[in-house]
Amino acid sequence: MNEGLNYNEFSEILRRVSREMKGLKDYLIELDLATGDGDLGITISHGFTAVEETIETKPESVSQLLIKSGIAFNNAAGSTMGALFGMALMRAGKEVRDNEQVDLQAFLKMIIGMETSIKEKGKAEVGDKTILDALVPARIALEKSLAENTPVLPSLEQAYLASAKGAENTKSMQATYGRSRWLGERTIGFVDPGAVFISLFFKAIWESYRQQVLPRPEP
Repeated sequence: MNEGLNYNEFSEILRRVSREMKGLKDYLIELDLATGDGDLGITISHGFTAVEETIETKPESVSQLLIKSGIAFNNAAGSTMGALFGMALMRAGKEVRDNEQVDLQAFLKMIIGMETSIKEKGKAEVGDKTILDALVPARIALEKSLAENTPVLPSLEQAYLASAKGAENTKSMQATYGRSRWLGERTIGFVDPGAVFISLFFKAIWESYRQQVLPRPEP
């Protein structure tokens, strides 16, 4: 089963994802205000604007596109989340430096790289009410799909659904990392904004891939 994306196809999906994530600015600000300082939406908007600008420079490979996008995201966002996600994108790029195409296995390598980077830099684990609570379930879902030889499109949908469930599960957790930790038990009952961001990131990937491989018929 060959469902690999070439460079142009992958960069177009990344462009669509970036556009979608920028559109969530106000929603993420509002969500973050419940337990934080409300800057998540600004971080995401600035970061993905920088990613869009990087795409236009046409890096020479998928690996370099992700690495340079991560650097740009980090530089533009100027926050803890910006640094974590930017470095995660860089790590994802390094994991696929030998890949000319992006298939499900390559995509899984990217997510594993992102997870490893976030754990190393953030020192958090699943259950700490962080972005990992949405990222790890998505990674597990992708591993299951790969083992079962599931096509890419439904695999990405399952990853999104797993991440959304993981994000929703953070509502019952108490924050132990980031600025929210100072609120202690008062964070219980609220979803973690970072986890929601990650779930929406996976949703954007799934929907963008669907638009790429299943274009709408001409009217």
